[in-house]
Amino acid sequence: MQIIKRTHLWFSLIATIILLVAVYVFDNFSYPFGESTAAFTIIETGIQNIKKKNVCKDDVVFINIGYEPELVDTPNGKEARTNRDTLAKLLKAIGGVADFCFLDIRLDADVTVPADSALVSQIRQMDNIVIAKHWDYTNGRDFPLADSSLMAKAAYCDYTASVFNTAFQRYQYIQRNGISAPLKLYMEITGHRVASHKLFYSDGWRLCRNALFISIPEDFSEPRERAWGEPKYWNLSEDFWGETAGFTRDDLIGICRGKLVVIGNFVDDVHDTYIGRQPGPYLHYLAYDSLREGRHILPWWYILLIAAVYFVTFCQIARQQRLLLLIPAVRKYKLLHFIASLTSNVLLLTIVSWLSYSLFKIPASIFVPTVAFTICDIYFRYKSYEI
Repeated sequence: MQIIKRTHLWFSLIATIILLVAVYVFDNFSYPFGESTAAFTIIETGIQNIKKKNVCKDDVVFINIGYEPELVDTPNGKEARTNRDTLAKLLKAIGGVADFCFLDIRLDADVTVPADSALVSQIRQMDNIVIAKHWDYTNGRDFPLADSSLMAKAAYCDYTASVFNTAFQRYQYIQRNGISAPLKLYMEITGHRVASHKLFYSDGWRLCRNALFISIPEDFSEPRERAWGEPKYWNLSEDFWGETAGFTRDDLIGICRGKLVVIGNFVDDVHDTYIGRQPGPYLHYLAYDSLREGRHILPWWYILLIAAVYFVTFCQIARQQRLLLLIPAVRKYKLLHFIASLTSNVLLLTIVSWLSYSLFKIPASIFVPTVAFTICDIYFRYKSYEI
């Protein structure tokens, strides 16, 4: 068996380190170049169908205020928006018993009514709340909130799509303009701190990722009730405050006690996803839940595993010979020899990526390594030809 040259080993080691850094940087973009999430969607759907388990979590309550509108005067005429007086009363009722509240509604300053002052005052009194704000891409600034004092409790509820995929699948936590609401929730509730260090991100002393493919374990579109009768989300007036409500405000307080309460419009604020149109408040919660489950942490053992794949591939390219063919058993049996001869770097990366997501919920990059392997392969082919 031919011994691998020392120069090939050094090349493979240096190239592996450079590629690891490049892949990490590209994977933290809101949408890395060439990323295809179709395979992860298929795997995620398959995993959910196989597990068939109760996807509900006991520590979160979803409250829909989509049926609490009021007509207000705007520069464009009268428009419907969430009733501020109702929101203020809701937060006053649950603020002292809920573990934390996430208010995913627009509180922009362009339209204000007298009831805003009561709502702003209630939010200002609460230490356990995160509210939504949004970036005005047209004017390059934040949409101003109804009161500047709310900024300390606000974080972005925006996500980035691409020309190749406009659906919600990938979530970037530290965005160009600041941190997202799911990340602020995570840091406020857990006490952890996720920080940006230009090229890399950390959660305390642990290396982490800034962008994740979001798993959507349950369809929150209609019908509202799950198969066993429990609602996916509660309609505020219909369930608790209306004249024909089946529950009381005391029931509402009991349901919210000690839990994360997600308040938003589950009817109109919907976005395209790989399992259909889903409510925005639910998607932001899933982005937070991914952080809580530690899916953003990048383990060192995983980095070493991927580094081994890159290193072996670079060695194969440098030698211009498939390393599988060096194994005696592969050379001995024609079928194994034939299969090994058909393997390509793209196929290898695809299999590694699928296995990585299936086993560890970490999608391994394909595009950047493929470009690197192709460039190196062309160079070594040309070099061998010249010799």
